[in-house]
Amino acid sequence: MQKGHLVKLALDALKKRLADNDNVIEIYSGEGYVSPAVFTFNLPISPQELNEFIDTFGIELPIDYKNFLLMHNGAELFKHPEYGGEFHLYDLAAIEDCFVDEDWPKHWLPVAYHYGEEIIIDLTRVAHGMDNYLIWRGCCAPLEESVDMGMSFEQRLDRSLICQGVNFWQWSI
Repeated sequence: MQKGHLVKLALDALKKRLADNDNVIEIYSGEGYVSPAVFTFNLPISPQELNEFIDTFGIELPIDYKNFLLMHNGAELFKHPEYGGEFHLYDLAAIEDCFVDEDWPKHWLPVAYHYGEEIIIDLTRVAHGMDNYLIWRGCCAPLEESVDMGMSFEQRLDRSLICQGVNFWQWSI
């Protein structure tokens, strides 16, 4: 499969499930609990807006993440209708705020949070053509405790959908 196509395939399959179930699906939450999950998707950005963002910061984004932004400029996945708690994919405005305001390496681009824990694109890895560019940083954890997730954005998205939003990368083998 060509790089970047898994984002569209995964989101199209999810949207079909949502359309078939009035935009809410039941997920297994672990320990015997089943709960409803709501998904919301922002409108896409234009190629021009994406290029302006890239040019403004002088960065290179991975193709799979660009494809996501061109489909949806952010999203909330696995949100409980009453209690919240979701996998939140930032829109470009939120990314820009974090990117310029946060006190972490300038080659880290925060793109999502999952229950308060950051998902970050390591731009140095992207520039070197590496596919395993995602970093996970626990809530308020020191930078040196950040974890290499060993995967791309599209792999993380696909596996999150398979695992129904849980932190699969923390499971012991």
